[in-house]
Amino acid sequence: MIVAGNWKMNLELESIESFIKVFAKNYKKEKVSSEVIFLPPYPFISLLANSFSEKKISIGAQNVHFENNGPYTGQISAPMLSSLNCKYVLIGHSEYRNVDNEKISERIKISIKNNLTPILCCGESIEIKKEKKTLDFLKDQLDTATNLLSDDEVQKIIIAYEPIWSIGTGSLPINEEIKNIIYFIKDYLNKKNNSDQRVLYGGSCNEKNVKNLSSIENLDGFLIGGASTNPESFFEILKQIEV
Repeated sequence: MIVAGNWKMNLELESIESFIKVFAKNYKKEKVSSEVIFLPPYPFISLLANSFSEKKISIGAQNVHFENNGPYTGQISAPMLSSLNCKYVLIGHSEYRNVDNEKISERIKISIKNNLTPILCCGESIEIKKEKKTLDFLKDQLDTATNLLSDDEVQKIIIAYEPIWSIGTGSLPINEEIKNIIYFIKDYLNKKNNSDQRVLYGGSCNEKNVKNLSSIENLDGFLIGGASTNPESFFEILKQIEV
């Protein structure tokens, strides 16, 4: 299992230093088989990367620009992230798509060229769900994201299915829905790109529901939001997955 914690724009230096101490203490005490990925705000990437030497703990970024360098004030490039020992990068998160839905495929391609593993977010709004167009919508998102990529590049992407209507709301799809969507994503990319995709679920996932969610067939892990900013909650999620 992969368990990625997206901290979004949360936690400051003192809180993060406390998080690291608590999490590291728990991690040393308990056996954890899942791969853990922390996705902190940009200023704290180095701090996290330098704090964990365990092979199964990696650091990622919450977005990346589609150019290696240039006059893009306030942006972060893939070479910069690689130089900070980042291993992963979120691309296409719904909160970014609201303000910048540009060049998703280019962001993926440049990340792979710089040894970053893209975690591509996709998911439907409540309006799309009510219209029963979820699969068509996801297909369009996957096509847009992979239209410039080779089959080998598509293989390197991790997909995070995050229904927009579920993020931060406490409402989740039933397990059968998630299972069917995971099957659709894997089957579609396998037929289109001969790819064996890993797919995560994200959206209101926490320590209270992750054990039930982890029973879903073919699910490869989770993208955790709010619960990942609390070291006890996040570690409890890891423990629940082990049970």
